[in-house]
Amino acid sequence: MQHDKSLSDISIGNGLLNPLANIEELPNVRELTRINVYGILPRFLNAERREIREMQKGMVERTFTVHGSTYHLELTAAMIKKRNGERVMIIPTEREEVIESVLMRMAMNKGRDLEGLVGVVFSLRELQRELEDIGHTFSLEEIKEALMVLRGAMQYIYNEDGTAMISENYLGGLGLNESFDGFRNGTACYIQMNRYVSHQIRQGDLTIINYRLINSIKRNPMAKYMLKRLVYDIQFDDSGRMQQSMIEMIKGAGCDVHDVMSNNIRRFKRAIKTLSELELIEKPKFRSVKNGRSKVDVELSFKVSNRVLIEQRKNISISKQLVLDGIDEVVDNQQ
Repeated sequence: MQHDKSLSDISIGNGLLNPLANIEELPNVRELTRINVYGILPRFLNAERREIREMQKGMVERTFTVHGSTYHLELTAAMIKKRNGERVMIIPTEREEVIESVLMRMAMNKGRDLEGLVGVVFSLRELQRELEDIGHTFSLEEIKEALMVLRGAMQYIYNEDGTAMISENYLGGLGLNESFDGFRNGTACYIQMNRYVSHQIRQGDLTIINYRLINSIKRNPMAKYMLKRLVYDIQFDDSGRMQQSMIEMIKGAGCDVHDVMSNNIRRFKRAIKTLSELELIEKPKFRSVKNGRSKVDVELSFKVSNRVLIEQRKNISISKQLVLDGIDEVVDNQQ
């Protein structure tokens, strides 16, 4: 990882005003964050153990399909020095996923130009309060470590023919506990989003989802992935009735398909129960897919709740209008 600059040495430009902030029809605009194909990819490890001491195992590889398109991911661990001096490799997990989500929201709502990338200046305590506000309690040391993991870990995303689509750190830049006279008591941090996310924020590539809702789902990667897919799929079919393949959802969430089909079904139904309890889907129905006498998959059909449909239709309409109006012109005029 390159040596990042001190905050006192970095050029802080004008604020990047989120075009959604002036849309009065969305009273919960602060609860929304952007999400697209990049956002639904399983870029975080579903595991409790983050540290990988065997250097040759410092990479996780996954292949999955979204709407007929196949993607290949390579996630490379960050090298972190522990307090006792030990150096370990850490792959980003749910902790880093939650913190990345909060940082994206902060960048959307109060992002600034930090040397060509969209960035945010904040205190660690401010970030800790944001996390507590959505039900995640991390110590300041855990937050520091997670930020360093996001800065050091790499993600490589390829399309079906092997062409590299994205090759980025999770964060483009990081400065921790730097002295900065212009910020509160002289203590501040900064992060820069990576080039890809910075570009998407500047371009207004907005498919938006309830921020608190997605972060309320804990330790259930399939339910979280199914919610992201649901919101993404509404762009292509807003009829309110949808179908999802169990095997596709398991692979898409970055989970392993179990040899015993009943174990897959149990995990699938647990995710569906979570979404039903959150009143996101209604009337789930299951259909077994068989190869001869063997059950090879389960197809789920369900009705998207009217609340979600209304919110997402409005969001899609807003996103399209922003594109038609020219997002760059809007941002330039408001800076």
